[in-house]
Amino acid sequence: MANVIKKLSDELINKISAGEVVVSPASVIKELVENSIDAGADHIKIKIENGGKTKILVSDNGIGIKSDEMGLAFNKNATSKIDSLDKLSSIDTLGFRGEALFSISVVSKVKIRSKYKDENIGTSATVINGKVQNIKNLALNTGTRIEVEDLFYNTPARRKHMKSAKAEKTASLDIISKLAIANPSIAFSVYSDNKEVFVTLGDNNIRNVVSVILGHEFVSKMIEVDYDDEPLTVKGFTLSPNYLDRQNEESIFIINGRYVKNDTLNKVINNIYREQYGLFTKRISYVLYIRLPYNFTDVNIHPAKTSISFRNETLINMLICEGVRSALRESINLNDNVIGERKKKENPLENQIAFEESSSYVVGDKDISIVSYNEEIKIEKKEIGEDNINEEASKSDIINTDYIASYDKYSEPTYFNESSSTSYTSFDDNLIQDIPIINPTENNLSLNRNEEVPKEQKNIVDRSIFDKIINMHFVGTAFKAYAIFESGETLYVMDTHASHERVLYDKYLSEFKKHRVKTQILVSPLVLELSVIHKDICLNHLKLLKSLGYEIEDFAGNNVIIREIPEMLSLEDTKEVILNLLASLKDTSMLTNEINRNERLIKNACHHAVRGHDDISKEEAIKLLNDLKLSDNPFSCPHSRPTISKIKKKYFEKMFQRI
Repeated sequence: MANVIKKLSDELINKISAGEVVVSPASVIKELVENSIDAGADHIKIKIENGGKTKILVSDNGIGIKSDEMGLAFNKNATSKIDSLDKLSSIDTLGFRGEALFSISVVSKVKIRSKYKDENIGTSATVINGKVQNIKNLALNTGTRIEVEDLFYNTPARRKHMKSAKAEKTASLDIISKLAIANPSIAFSVYSDNKEVFVTLGDNNIRNVVSVILGHEFVSKMIEVDYDDEPLTVKGFTLSPNYLDRQNEESIFIINGRYVKNDTLNKVINNIYREQYGLFTKRISYVLYIRLPYNFTDVNIHPAKTSISFRNETLINMLICEGVRSALRESINLNDNVIGERKKKENPLENQIAFEESSSYVVGDKDISIVSYNEEIKIEKKEIGEDNINEEASKSDIINTDYIASYDKYSEPTYFNESSSTSYTSFDDNLIQDIPIINPTENNLSLNRNEEVPKEQKNIVDRSIFDKIINMHFVGTAFKAYAIFESGETLYVMDTHASHERVLYDKYLSEFKKHRVKTQILVSPLVLELSVIHKDICLNHLKLLKSLGYEIEDFAGNNVIIREIPEMLSLEDTKEVILNLLASLKDTSMLTNEINRNERLIKNACHHAVRGHDDISKEEAIKLLNDLKLSDNPFSCPHSRPTISKIKKKYFEKMFQRI
């Protein structure tokens, strides 16, 4: 039978439209708090139970709702924010669509009490399925109190897909935190399961509210931004260049009092730092408050109202850039002895790489595909003197680009076989020669980067090269990061940091899987200040952190106390490692694959636990090679960077124009 077109019932229409506005407890909280802000409240109290799945309560001291408008407030598309088409192009309130209260009441049980500022008596009501019931008058203080219970009780499909109470709580606290940061003149009191989470003063001091939410240490890493150029002002904080190498988490834009997400603005800010300080992998932290005429923005893009578009976006981006650049310039002038020493990092991939056709060779009875290509390097003829010798040396930086090509092509772990007669190079004349890479996919090794090599396939990895290197002449270390061995006309270079990370990762992962992570008890426990969200994530994952070797307890305010850490970790690295673990948990908390999540956490912990930039002796280098030889994948670190490469004598002869 053919489908028949028919008009949907009002009830079904309402529940479908409510799904665009109300998607989780966090979205309910956002809508209710924005209503309180629009009502002129200077104190807002928020309470949630069971992550907001069971109960959400928002109360304020705003102007309240008139008693004769209580029923109208829950009608679809009823609002006090706009009343004409003209105002839609210049919205100066957080809400304006008239959908929030109606949508919430359609999928939950609502109780409301409110007293309008100019009335002597207040009003209470209950709202079920969008219908206002039991309207009563009672004595109340000015303001509004809304209680939302049993979210999605009448939409089983939506209720089933809600996340765990812990995850919903974290999401709710995240949106509340951003609302509090966006409104420093409003005092927020936030409670979860009858326990205070945070309280802000409402003193209109940006530094104070950011310190409460993100921590005093976060603010200590920032430089202040205060820029005014009509029609735009930019205030707030952006990351000090002294902390580019640290874990940075929060990137927050507040535009006209509204927290928004805008990928273009994020890229703009990050590009400013890249222009000034070169390549780095960390995300830039900032909290920026931007004010511009309301008719320069359009927030009527999505019901969630967190996306925004600009009129004359190029001008707005340019002015925001100039505001951040101005703050960075002033910071350099004030801290020239520190920041002035930071040099722009070079991009090691600036040289053009020209790929050639794939070729193949045989390992055992398997045909292995490899990629060969040439790297064009231009060496400018110039007399070398004391003034420019460093400049010339920097132009001849050696990079192992063969590995880069293999990862781009296969995105798999790399294996090499030193005994193979075939190799591929970065130069036509074999100036730099990498050890050949076997493509696992061509050899039926369908492995993810985090998966172990099955025992029956471990013979693919030829470890004889390690015994050969150990017996070579040890030249020394370069840049406190590379151990160099010499054999005939070839130098073998080991990245000590990557190698140590691989050894540490294998050991740590093995202990974790056996539930035997070795730990050390801190004589003096470490007190660590976290952001509101990171503390919530930490307390939600105490059992997992314990299995990783961290004994952590709740402490006052935004602090936790650390009593035990993994044996491999030094006390001075603990803080950075914990922050990275929590950041990883925030990113992976929704993953269903627990194994991948845990291995990612271990990988990140090992990366930050490795001590870099230290010279190592010959004995230490040989021990590291021996340890590396025992790894399932000794030729790359857990993040797939190579551990060993080799350079031929002819490279130096060509560099110095001897041939």
